[in-house]
Amino acid sequence: MFSRKIILLSLAVASTTLQAAEEFPNGLVPADVAAEFAGGGTLYRGLPDGFPDLVLPARLGLRLIGTHQRNPYSQTILIQSAAGPADLRETLLSMLQMQGWHDLGSAPIGAVDPVFLQLCHDIHGTMTVTMRSNAAGTQLQVRRTVYPQQFTRMPCAEERARSQAASARYAYFGQLLPVLEVPDGTLAPQPSVGIRNISSSFSGDSVRMEREGSVSVPDTTAADVYEHFAEQLREQGWVADSSATGELTASSTWLKEVTVPGAAASERVVLTFNVFAATEDAYGVTLVLRSSSRNPGGDYISGLPLF
Repeated sequence: MFSRKIILLSLAVASTTLQAAEEFPNGLVPADVAAEFAGGGTLYRGLPDGFPDLVLPARLGLRLIGTHQRNPYSQTILIQSAAGPADLRETLLSMLQMQGWHDLGSAPIGAVDPVFLQLCHDIHGTMTVTMRSNAAGTQLQVRRTVYPQQFTRMPCAEERARSQAASARYAYFGQLLPVLEVPDGTLAPQPSVGIRNISSSFSGDSVRMEREGSVSVPDTTAADVYEHFAEQLREQGWVADSSATGELTASSTWLKEVTVPGAAASERVVLTFNVFAATEDAYGVTLVLRSSSRNPGGDYISGLPLF
């Protein structure tokens, strides 16, 4: 399954070679490799057969830790570098672009660390590079998807254009999702922080975003808190379509017609707004924005700061 080949990492006359693929002796897989490659497949010390030659600077101090072949279409290699993530990313991108790889220019939404690259090659398929800082420099996890010969893919240039359009769409809806000002007398606004659920696909148009948080407002009701925020939605151009208010909860659905930059036509966006009494004087608040569901499932962001 694997051939004994090498990858040359070079800059001018300086070069480093990585060993060819072979299984770990006596099945003794280092703990750091086993932890990274959980699941089925086979672990190797060298590079998978058919992995494209990559010419990279030796000054990066690249050292192959291990590789994983889950099936004929999925290859993952783990590399350690002495360089820092920021410098490493720019150097890798520049060198790989000279070797025919296209930067798709997209990363997981909200990602700050690790550093991420998503690449496409018209011959070698697609490849993602995830870089995480560690005590020795940077660890790189390189995942390559190998497409069957009979599989027809769009050219990388077209895929890049679609990826950029998707990223611009996310950015637009991120600005569209309302940010609310808390009521006077609020004791401690406590927005939820961090992005918890992420999926990404550049094949469709559907977007779903959620903001959530809580406020502590003495001597008020869920209806009062709801109306305070509802007035802000009206000021931001949202039109209420339906609503329901009870003793401890209030909810409504809002609509807005928008035209995403670069789109040929406008579309309707739906915003669901909920307030509920969590404890005495404490109220939970959620906003969920959905674009037109031309691609059900879509991409999901949650946990964005609310206030």
